[in-house]
Amino acid sequence: MWPVPRTAMFMTAPLECYSNLNYTTRYHSFEFESHDRKTPMSELNPDELAAYFAVVTAGDLMQRKVSTQLAEHTLTPIKFSVLATLVNAPDGLRMNELADALVISRSGLTYQVGRLEKEGLVERTASVGDDRGVTARLTPRGRARVTETLPGHVELVRSNFLNVLSPDELSVVRTALEKVVTALRASNTP
Repeated sequence: MWPVPRTAMFMTAPLECYSNLNYTTRYHSFEFESHDRKTPMSELNPDELAAYFAVVTAGDLMQRKVSTQLAEHTLTPIKFSVLATLVNAPDGLRMNELADALVISRSGLTYQVGRLEKEGLVERTASVGDDRGVTARLTPRGRARVTETLPGHVELVRSNFLNVLSPDELSVVRTALEKVVTALRASNTP
């Protein structure tokens, strides 16, 4: 992979901020300067580089809009993801299954579920048949929060993503990104 700064910082900071990074518009290639030698970052052509930045930028911009909308309901994207995932699991989910589904660390999930539990939106109980396992379930209050949040969330996703693409484009995007997700999950890439 590229030895670049974190994507969010890279995409929002002016290029001049990265004194060790040269971007050559003419050749559409990046190089890092290290110990007085230049190391090519990749063999990406302009289309590959543009595709990568388009995905990252679209994701960052969409995440900002989603965060703003969810904040109106005192939720963060990860809290909403926990609640929305539990909506489809009436008996709850084991914490490790929930962490895997959300691609979050076990400790990060424990922290988020603890916060949701304090708000009365989620409850944790011992897993049936496993004294060491913990199951998270949505409370009626949590279900109500999802119900009140979902219409605005769906409208935001529809107006800023789904309605921007034709059905054929949406199918291509979904198929392509599902391949990427599958590959990343298989490689255990954080």
